[in-house]
Amino acid sequence: MELVVVVLGGILALMQVKTNIIASARIEWAQNFRKLMSKLLTDTNMLNFHLKQVIELVEKDQMSEAEKLYNQKIELFKEVNESTNQIKLFLNNHKENEHIQLQELIEKYIAKVNDYKSLHNSNELIEMEQNIIKQTQQMLKQTWEDAKTLNIKEALNITWCKKNGVKI
Repeated sequence: MELVVVVLGGILALMQVKTNIIASARIEWAQNFRKLMSKLLTDTNMLNFHLKQVIELVEKDQMSEAEKLYNQKIELFKEVNESTNQIKLFLNNHKENEHIQLQELIEKYIAKVNDYKSLHNSNELIEMEQNIIKQTQQMLKQTWEDAKTLNIKEALNITWCKKNGVKI
């Protein structure tokens, strides 16, 4: 009987360790995702600001200044593209509705930013950005709640338990 208690105690301790690892990974994911979303939105705002300046220079027939400013911002284009791709890789758009919705919002936002005609309508971009922030906050809150309430039962591989006759 003592051996069963010891073995069971060991199994429970291992399950708790697994639960803690999963919870820590979820929290780390949320922190990294938050930073990446902030970078994307900040870089996009900066890009939008500079593209407006480029358009104004073109409208004033100051082509060389416009081209110079545009070329200076090529790196910012790359960073926005990189952040967008990284965010897509963070999202589980096959199972999670919040992730699917966020990815769709980001894709529409980036498409609007890349549409130079829409740069004059900054209110629409601001509204889209606020929707992205709201969706991100909801998703991160859910991730935090999941990490806080993760229990041993969720951390177990239920298939393994059923196969081996362990009742949960």
